[in-house]
Amino acid sequence: MSSGPSALLLSLETFHGIAVVGWMAGQLWLWRLHARRATGPLGATLAPVPRVQRRVLHGVTAVAATLALLTGAGLIAL
Repeated sequence: MSSGPSALLLSLETFHGIAVVGWMAGQLWLWRLHARRATGPLGATLAPVPRVQRRVLHGVTAVAATLALLTGAGLIAL
């Protein structure tokens, strides 16, 4: 047996790190959208913002969180 980590372990660690960073970026992006919506001008139309928030939440944050959990479970299993 070799003493170094296997390619599978290194791949899982890499994907896990990328997924966690993506998840946190989505969380910070949501806070930015909420702040923009709350501090916007009163008469301005902000109709696209809730649509963008849903896309960020479901398209970025949820997918990245799922990948982070799956790769984390894979790392624990190894």
